[in-house]
Amino acid sequence: MRFLYFSEALVPPFDEGIKKAALSLLRELWKSHEVLALTSRGPGIPEDGVRRIHANRLLASRGLRNEVRAFQPEQAL
Repeated sequence: MRFLYFSEALVPPFDEGIKKAALSLLRELWKSHEVLALTSRGPGIPEDGVRRIHANRLLASRGLRNEVRAFQPEQAL
């Protein structure tokens, strides 16, 4: 399956439970699925496949829209 995962702040340090859980979920999904992981803050985590996309708090972003449209996910998390 093709999953889209978007988090507003999936960036180090991973000292919060939700960040740790999200990264753990992504690592498991990548084992058997195609996943596009995006964050709107920080530099992203290139070594873990999380890319930064510029988006405002309302997620009004032409770049985000284009990424999602091009990826064509089956599921969004």
